[in-house]
Amino acid sequence: DDDIYIIVKNDVVEGEVDRVRSDKIRVDGKEYKAGSYAFITLDKGDKYDMWRQEKVEDFIDEEAKIILDLREQVLLVTGDAEAKSGDLYGIVTYAKDGRSVMLTIFNEDGKEVEYEVDKKLTYEDILSKDKVAFNDSDYAVIKFRLNSDGKIEKDDFTIIANDYEAGKDDVYAGQLKKDSDKKFFTLGDSSDKYYITEDTVVMKALDGDNLDPVIISTDKLISNNVVKGDKSKAIVFVGEGRDAAFVVFLHKNFEGTDDDNLYGVVVDGPWKEGKNYYAKVNVFGKGEDDYKVKESDRDNFKNGKVVKFDINNKNEAVFRDSVVDVTIDKYKDGYLNDDIKVDSSAVIYSLKSSGKVDKKISVSRIKDYKTINYVTDDGILVAATVGAKEGNGENGLPEGAVKVENIYDFEGTVYIEIEGKPYPYNGSVEDAAKGDIIIPTFRDIRGEIIITEIEIVEVEGE
Repeated sequence: DDDIYIIVKNDVVEGEVDRVRSDKIRVDGKEYKAGSYAFITLDKGDKYDMWRQEKVEDFIDEEAKIILDLREQVLLVTGDAEAKSGDLYGIVTYAKDGRSVMLTIFNEDGKEVEYEVDKKLTYEDILSKDKVAFNDSDYAVIKFRLNSDGKIEKDDFTIIANDYEAGKDDVYAGQLKKDSDKKFFTLGDSSDKYYITEDTVVMKALDGDNLDPVIISTDKLISNNVVKGDKSKAIVFVGEGRDAAFVVFLHKNFEGTDDDNLYGVVVDGPWKEGKNYYAKVNVFGKGEDDYKVKESDRDNFKNGKVVKFDINNKNEAVFRDSVVDVTIDKYKDGYLNDDIKVDSSAVIYSLKSSGKVDKKISVSRIKDYKTINYVTDDGILVAATVGAKEGNGENGLPEGAVKVENIYDFEGTVYIEIEGKPYPYNGSVEDAAKGDIIIPTFRDIRGEIIITEIEIVEVEGE
């Protein structure tokens, strides 16, 4: 007969969740790692789900209870969380009547998105058909909220036509005047000051004669001098105090869009902290830094991604799709495959088999690999990842490459088994898998040979 032992341990953490990563949760400033079998309940036990980052993120800014296992890792996250939006802003470029009213809105993420309006509202409730024609000279601006179904809340929106002059609480219009490097502006003949904050949403509605909205960064607006006149006419939604929540410039010749692009490789992320997502990017010419990432773009900012992006008015990184994937035929004298110029300071990383970054490499080592993902600035390669290392050792493998026969955790120590011998490894069991080809770095620690780090090798045919 087997003896069964039951260990009872009361290890519970309660507090406000302020950050969530793929395998960690931070409560009241302290971070806890998710256990192998962590699960969650968003409704205090009515329904349970296995740990998934997008599910756990619903606890952000909510009170939660964390139950830890014997290894001080998260076993259960429980609470009562509900997803809902705060105030959102945009330019309504089109409206469609039907069983439900649909509004096409250029939103603060810089994209046109079609939103369904709560079915209790008719088209006439929102805007008279005679009021807005929705063409290049006739459109609307909106402040709204989304309910848990992603629909525009019926009791929580303000929508006005672009010829608005006055009449709504906390919505103003007039010729905007602002001195350079000042964080406030005035409207019309009034001396009242409205303040630009990092949360202010700024847009320009027209591109020439066409309704083609663009985002203007708050940094750009702050740095610019705006001369009062016809070209500076704007509609302004005011938030708390005199903070400008939403500014829309109406004239086709108003200048101020931010077209500066950044290029780099994502080395960590994305993770959620507060209401925002973040990723660490090694940017060409700037180095590593944490960037706030807009929620809809978070999949483009995963560890190992090559990115070209710019910063919107909310200081969020916005992905621009221009990544090229090619086979490396040759690299010589600063040129890839004879015709692609590579900057000598380009940011280049090799990748693990998981797709995450392994380590930063010099441009001269491009020739050691078979494939490359890259972005260019004015035709010059400035950021890239490389994979599938060229074989030049025994059996076509790189020098020092070996096969992982097993990798496991025994009493808190990770071991990698190579050629029948287990070696202690200073890493995680998730860093490799049985059958992987790796290049291990060995070190003698007081007579014991351990593996301090590994490089995953991708070899065609393996």
